[in-house]
Amino acid sequence: MSAKVVIKRAAVRVPRMLLAWCIALALGWATVAVADPAEDLFAAAFRGDTPALKELLGQGVAVDAKVSNDATALMAACQNGHFEAVLVLLGKGADVNAKTSNGMTPLIYAASNGHLEAVQALLVKGADVNAKTSDGATALMGASFNGNIDVVRELLGKGADIDAMANDHQTNALHAARITGHTDVAALLIKAGAKTTGDTTP
Repeated sequence: MSAKVVIKRAAVRVPRMLLAWCIALALGWATVAVADPAEDLFAAAFRGDTPALKELLGQGVAVDAKVSNDATALMAACQNGHFEAVLVLLGKGADVNAKTSNGMTPLIYAASNGHLEAVQALLVKGADVNAKTSDGATALMGASFNGNIDVVRELLGKGADIDAMANDHQTNALHAARITGHTDVAALLIKAGAKTTGDTTP
């Protein structure tokens, strides 16, 4: 159930905010237990079980029902890239801008894990491309941190703030790409106009 979060250079000092954010991605709902309809819906989305999703929704389970950490089924489907499940939930009016207790959104989960189709579907439905977590992280930072260059390109094309800064006043998309060794993403960001002034990251 872990997110695709890999810190490639152990010797590089990763900002505390990014470490906390990675933990949120990887463990955000690791303790969810299937015990009620809302959790059943979440679990079905997490594993991409669209027949179960449709059945539960047909039984009247709220599409935006929340479980632990205020997570929704759409977030679960987006994290794991279950595109058909994403479409089912969006078709039932799932909130594309719902937030967990720490500010994670479906778009941030999809972008951080490299699920381009889900990202595109969310943006079509009005997802806020510049939504921030409680630490100030954005979908563009998440995609850059994990080297998801196609997602980075998509987000930039949809108006993502290339120089948005996290609450640590250190981390932005370019910094996130550089500290994790994603030089192709860093080059794309610079070509797209990312500010490099004051950034001493190798």
